[in-house]
Amino acid sequence: MKNNSIFIKVLSIFLFITGTVQSQNTDFTDYTILWDVTWSMKGACGWDPVSKTFDICPDKDIWDETKELIIETINNIPTDGTSNVLVYPFDNPGANKFKLEYKQIDGLDEDERDQLIEWVRAFDGPPMHLSSNTNVCLALDNVYEMKSMGSNGCKDNQLLFLFTDGKQNVKGYNPETCVDDFFEKFCDKLCNCPTESKLYNFILKAYQGSGRPVCECIVVVDTTIPEPKPDCKILKPIILDPINTRIDKGNEFLENPKLDVPFKLLGSSLPSDFKLSIDSNNNNLIIKDSSFDAKTKVLSIVFERPTIIVNSSLESVFDLFGETDDECYKITINPFTLHIENKFVPTGTSSSDITVVKTPNY
Repeated sequence: MKNNSIFIKVLSIFLFITGTVQSQNTDFTDYTILWDVTWSMKGACGWDPVSKTFDICPDKDIWDETKELIIETINNIPTDGTSNVLVYPFDNPGANKFKLEYKQIDGLDEDERDQLIEWVRAFDGPPMHLSSNTNVCLALDNVYEMKSMGSNGCKDNQLLFLFTDGKQNVKGYNPETCVDDFFEKFCDKLCNCPTESKLYNFILKAYQGSGRPVCECIVVVDTTIPEPKPDCKILKPIILDPINTRIDKGNEFLENPKLDVPFKLLGSSLPSDFKLSIDSNNNNLIIKDSSFDAKTKVLSIVFERPTIIVNSSLESVFDLFGETDDECYKITINPFTLHIENKFVPTGTSSSDITVVKTPNY
């Protein structure tokens, strides 16, 4: 019995170590959603000190529309156990007027995704008398700390989504520069890491930065509408990113010039009438046919056979365009680069085809 006990302990340790190694080798992606839940999102446009209530302007109320946009974002997160999700509602985290809960799920599966979506739908934010100003910078600071983004080492696979409708208006940070300062910190720490990280800055009503240039890891998604419509107060952004921004091909492509390009979808889901078109900047890469599968998010392309001389290469950037008749959508499809190299392949005679003739012995 004692030997069996020792065996069980050793087996348990082995399984624990094996599981730990497997989990460390899995490629996880962190999805962090920062959600501005101040009352201006509900259309607050003035404060009545007598009744201690906000005046509400219905045309400025984007609460439900923003919720749906966040739900669409969550819906597009993979549920295969490789996604860590943090939804972080904020007003002014340092005011301590009303404690806002956040939700964090590691290894998201379908059930957890559905539960998270229901939590977002039911979330109502702070009551009117406990509302606070907008402190975007403290929210960014807190999330950077939670995700260890300020550490010296790389923090791979970080995708941040910032949903906010206004400027930084809380003291303690420089309101003119602090948002851009945190954006630049994200660029410095994460843009040069081996895997791709990006911060998607969803502009809902007003730009909250200084307008200074930021790095390519920061994507500004403007959802504002000059003249909102009753059924369309903010634009529904569709962002299609090629999973590989550069695709390298060799001689096999010259024999069979076909290409499948998978995309990841961010923001809203595709409308039913969505169409994707593609254009090349290289006259030697002529597209015979192309089709986009909205379910798998894969673009299939068939080319005419290109002409590339031996030991030379060809490179082309493909611009992509999305179309829909629904004016409430804003579509962004990022380009990809195709590089083809025609390598010299030496031809030789198989040894089995060589006949050995002996020299006569004179």
